[in-house]
Amino acid sequence: MALIFPPLSGTHEIVPLRVVDGDSFVFAWLVEGTARVFGINAPEVAGASKVAGLAARRFLQAEL
Repeated sequence: MALIFPPLSGTHEIVPLRVVDGDSFVFAWLVEGTARVFGINAPEVAGASKVAGLAARRFLQAEL
C-alpha cells in the first residue's frame, strides 16, 4: 500500500514536540509539522493578549 500524506482516513499517532501557543503545537509524524487544535481559538502569545496567551500555552503543554 502506498503512503499518502496527509492521510485521508484512519487513526494515526503523532508525537507532540513543542507547544507554540494555546491552540497550536509542533508534531512529528514521519515529517515535522505544525497543527492547530480543532475547535479551539486560544489567545495569542503576543500583543494585548500576551498574559492570557502564555497561560493557554502552559495549559496545553501540561495536557500534551
